[in-house]
Amino acid sequence: MIKTLGAVATLAAVVATGCSTTTARVISTKPAANHHTSTNSPTRSKAGGIVESSATAGGTTYRLVYRHTGCPGPCNPLLQAAPAGTTTWTTLRHVTSGFAASVAAGRSLVVVTVFGHPAGGASDAHASYLISSDRGTTWRTRSDPCGGSGMQEWDTSNLAVSGHSIAALCERRQAPPTYALVISHDAGATFSARQPVAGGAPVGRRWLRQQLSAS
Repeated sequence: MIKTLGAVATLAAVVATGCSTTTARVISTKPAANHHTSTNSPTRSKAGGIVESSATAGGTTYRLVYRHTGCPGPCNPLLQAAPAGTTTWTTLRHVTSGFAASVAAGRSLVVVTVFGHPAGGASDAHASYLISSDRGTTWRTRSDPCGGSGMQEWDTSNLAVSGHSIAALCERRQAPPTYALVISHDAGATFSARQPVAGGAPVGRRWLRQQLSAS
Protein backbone atom coordinates (compact mmCIF):
# COMPACT_ATOMS: atom_id res chain seq x y z
CA MET A 1 0.00 0.00 0.00
CA ILE A 2 1.25 3.52 -0.81
CA LYS A 3 1.36 5.71 2.24
CA THR A 4 0.09 9.29 2.19
CA LEU A 5 2.64 11.96 3.04
CA GLY A 6 1.84 15.13 4.97
CA ALA A 7 2.86 18.43 3.31
CA VAL A 8 4.70 21.44 4.68
CA ALA A 9 4.42 24.70 2.68
CA THR A 10 7.71 26.52 2.04
CA LEU A 11 9.66 27.21 -1.15
CA ALA A 12 13.47 27.27 -1.25
CA ALA A 13 15.94 28.76 -3.71
CA VAL A 14 18.05 26.86 -6.21
CA VAL A 15 21.48 26.57 -7.89
CA ALA A 16 23.20 26.82 -11.24
CA THR A 17 26.65 26.57 -12.88
CA GLY A 18 28.89 27.90 -15.46
CA CYS A 19 32.84 27.93 -18.84
CA SER A 20 33.65 31.65 -19.55
CA THR A 21 34.46 33.84 -16.59
CA THR A 22 32.67 36.93 -15.33
CA THR A 23 32.79 38.90 -12.11
CA ALA A 24 29.52 39.50 -10.30
CA ARG A 25 28.07 38.96 -6.85
CA VAL A 26 24.71 37.43 -6.01
CA ILE A 27 22.76 39.93 -3.92
CA SER A 28 20.17 37.44 -2.69
CA THR A 29 18.26 34.35 -3.75
CA LYS A 30 14.70 34.07 -4.96
CA PRO A 31 12.56 30.99 -5.68
CA ALA A 32 12.19 30.06 -9.32
CA ALA A 33 8.76 29.83 -10.89
CA ASN A 34 7.29 26.36 -11.08
CA HIS A 35 5.72 24.82 -14.17
CA HIS A 36 2.38 26.60 -13.83
CA THR A 37 3.61 29.99 -12.62
CA SER A 38 3.64 32.83 -15.14
CA THR A 39 5.85 35.22 -13.15
CA ASN A 40 8.74 35.05 -10.71
CA SER A 41 10.83 37.49 -8.65
CA PRO A 42 14.38 37.55 -10.01
CA THR A 43 17.15 39.53 -8.31
CA ARG A 44 19.55 41.88 -10.11
CA SER A 45 23.26 41.31 -9.48
CA LYS A 46 25.79 44.14 -9.20
CA ALA A 47 27.10 43.25 -12.66
CA GLY A 48 23.68 43.93 -14.17
CA GLY A 49 22.52 40.36 -14.65
CA ILE A 50 19.26 38.90 -13.36
CA VAL A 51 19.74 36.00 -10.94
CA GLU A 52 16.75 33.69 -11.22
CA SER A 53 17.88 31.27 -8.47
CA SER A 54 21.00 30.19 -6.59
CA ALA A 55 22.24 27.78 -3.93
CA THR A 56 25.45 26.38 -2.45
CA ALA A 57 26.64 22.76 -2.13
CA GLY A 58 30.05 21.14 -1.67
CA GLY A 59 31.86 24.46 -1.42
CA THR A 60 30.43 25.73 -4.73
CA THR A 61 27.69 28.28 -5.35
CA TYR A 62 25.54 27.72 -8.43
CA ARG A 63 23.20 30.19 -10.08
CA LEU A 64 20.96 30.75 -13.07
CA VAL A 65 21.49 34.22 -14.53
CA TYR A 66 20.25 36.10 -17.59
CA ARG A 67 20.77 39.64 -18.88
CA HIS A 68 17.29 40.56 -20.09
CA THR A 69 13.84 40.87 -18.54
CA GLY A 70 11.90 38.58 -20.86
CA CYS A 71 11.00 35.84 -18.37
CA PRO A 72 9.01 33.72 -18.36
CA GLY A 73 10.43 32.97 -21.69
CA PRO A 74 12.08 30.96 -22.94
CA CYS A 75 14.51 32.78 -20.66
CA ASN A 76 17.75 31.21 -22.00
CA PRO A 77 19.66 31.65 -18.73
CA LEU A 78 23.31 30.88 -18.16
CA LEU A 79 24.17 28.16 -15.69
CA GLN A 80 27.15 29.39 -13.66
CA ALA A 81 29.30 28.30 -10.73
CA ALA A 82 31.82 29.94 -8.38
CA PRO A 83 33.70 28.81 -5.27
CA ALA A 84 31.54 29.76 -2.31
CA GLY A 85 32.34 33.24 -1.04
CA THR A 86 34.00 34.42 -4.28
CA THR A 87 32.74 36.61 -7.12
CA THR A 88 34.37 34.94 -10.15
CA TRP A 89 31.74 33.00 -12.07
CA THR A 90 32.32 30.26 -14.65
CA THR A 91 29.60 29.68 -17.24
CA LEU A 92 29.06 25.97 -17.83
CA ARG A 93 26.26 26.08 -20.36
CA HIS A 94 23.18 27.82 -21.68
CA VAL A 95 19.75 26.50 -20.74
CA THR A 96 17.98 27.06 -24.03
CA SER A 97 14.50 25.61 -23.50
CA GLY A 98 11.66 25.89 -21.02
CA PHE A 99 9.80 28.81 -19.49
CA ALA A 100 11.51 28.82 -16.10
CA ALA A 101 14.33 26.83 -14.53
CA SER A 102 15.80 26.03 -11.14
CA VAL A 103 18.81 24.14 -9.81
CA ALA A 104 19.40 21.85 -6.85
CA ALA A 105 22.73 20.38 -5.77
CA GLY A 106 24.28 18.00 -3.28
CA ARG A 107 27.97 17.03 -3.20
CA SER A 108 28.89 16.42 -6.87
CA LEU A 109 25.31 16.05 -8.13
CA VAL A 110 23.70 19.08 -9.82
CA VAL A 111 20.17 18.97 -11.25
CA VAL A 112 18.63 21.73 -13.35
CA THR A 113 14.85 21.47 -13.64
CA VAL A 114 13.59 23.07 -16.87
CA PHE A 115 9.86 23.66 -16.49
CA GLY A 116 7.23 23.36 -19.20
CA HIS A 117 4.34 25.79 -19.59
CA PRO A 118 0.69 24.68 -19.93
CA ALA A 119 -0.64 28.12 -20.95
CA GLY A 120 -2.29 28.54 -24.32
CA GLY A 121 -3.59 24.98 -24.41
CA ALA A 122 -0.18 23.32 -24.64
CA SER A 123 -0.73 19.56 -24.79
CA ASP A 124 2.42 18.72 -22.80
CA ALA A 125 3.73 20.75 -19.86
CA HIS A 126 6.26 18.23 -18.61
CA ALA A 127 9.54 19.44 -17.18
CA SER A 128 12.90 17.98 -18.19
CA TYR A 129 16.02 17.50 -16.06
CA LEU A 130 19.63 18.34 -16.86
CA ILE A 131 21.73 16.13 -14.57
CA SER A 132 25.46 16.28 -13.83
CA SER A 133 27.19 13.86 -11.45
CA ASP A 134 30.56 15.65 -11.65
CA ARG A 135 29.74 19.24 -10.58
CA GLY A 136 28.76 20.35 -14.06
CA THR A 137 31.54 18.93 -16.24
CA THR A 138 29.32 16.51 -18.15
CA TRP A 139 25.53 16.45 -18.50
CA ARG A 140 22.70 14.15 -19.46
CA THR A 141 19.02 14.89 -20.02
CA ARG A 142 16.11 12.87 -18.67
CA SER A 143 12.38 13.23 -19.00
CA ASP A 144 10.06 14.21 -16.18
CA PRO A 145 9.66 11.18 -13.84
CA CYS A 146 6.23 12.32 -12.66
CA GLY A 147 4.55 10.59 -15.59
CA GLY A 148 1.01 10.64 -16.92
CA SER A 149 -0.37 12.26 -20.06
CA GLY A 150 -3.30 14.33 -21.26
CA MET A 151 -5.75 15.24 -18.50
CA GLN A 152 -3.90 12.86 -16.17
CA GLU A 153 -0.52 14.49 -16.74
CA TRP A 154 1.72 14.96 -13.69
CA ASP A 155 4.51 17.57 -13.80
CA THR A 156 7.51 18.32 -11.59
CA SER A 157 6.90 21.51 -9.60
CA ASN A 158 9.79 21.35 -7.09
CA LEU A 159 12.92 19.25 -6.58
CA ALA A 160 15.56 18.65 -3.90
CA VAL A 161 18.91 16.85 -3.94
CA SER A 162 20.85 15.16 -1.14
CA GLY A 163 24.05 13.29 -1.98
CA HIS A 164 23.19 11.20 -5.04
CA SER A 165 19.46 11.14 -4.27
CA ILE A 166 16.67 13.26 -5.79
CA ALA A 167 13.17 13.96 -4.47
CA ALA A 168 10.67 15.55 -6.88
CA LEU A 169 7.26 16.99 -6.05
CA CYS A 170 4.75 16.09 -8.76
CA GLU A 171 1.64 18.18 -9.42
CA ARG A 172 -1.34 16.89 -11.37
CA ARG A 173 -2.18 19.21 -14.22
CA GLN A 174 -5.93 18.65 -13.95
CA ALA A 175 -7.72 20.79 -11.31
CA PRO A 176 -8.01 20.67 -8.39
CA PRO A 177 -4.26 20.55 -7.62
CA THR A 178 -3.11 17.16 -6.34
CA TYR A 179 0.47 16.38 -5.28
CA ALA A 180 2.71 13.31 -5.13
CA LEU A 181 6.34 12.45 -4.41
CA VAL A 182 8.87 10.47 -6.48
CA ILE A 183 12.37 9.56 -5.25
CA SER A 184 15.61 8.44 -6.91
CA HIS A 185 18.66 7.06 -5.11
CA ASP A 186 20.80 6.62 -8.25
CA ALA A 187 21.24 10.22 -9.46
CA GLY A 188 18.03 10.18 -11.48
CA ALA A 189 18.54 6.94 -13.41
CA THR A 190 15.39 5.44 -11.87
CA PHE A 191 12.56 6.83 -9.71
CA SER A 192 10.01 5.31 -7.38
CA ALA A 193 6.30 5.18 -8.13
CA ARG A 194 4.32 8.28 -7.14
CA GLN A 195 3.45 8.50 -3.43
CA PRO A 196 0.43 10.75 -2.67
CA VAL A 197 1.07 13.87 -0.59
CA ALA A 198 -1.73 14.94 1.75
CA GLY A 199 -2.68 18.51 2.59
CA GLY A 200 -3.19 20.04 -0.85
CA ALA A 201 -0.25 22.47 -0.57
CA PRO A 202 3.11 22.42 -2.40
CA VAL A 203 5.96 21.35 -0.16
CA GLY A 204 9.38 22.98 0.08
CA ARG A 205 12.86 21.63 -0.39
CA ARG A 206 13.48 21.13 3.32
CA TRP A 207 10.51 18.77 3.45
CA LEU A 208 11.67 16.99 0.28
CA ARG A 209 15.16 16.45 1.76
CA GLN A 210 13.54 15.02 4.89
CA GLN A 211 11.77 12.47 2.71
CA LEU A 212 15.12 11.50 1.19
CA SER A 213 16.59 10.97 4.67
CA ALA A 214 13.63 8.81 5.67
CA SER A 215 13.56 6.70 2.49
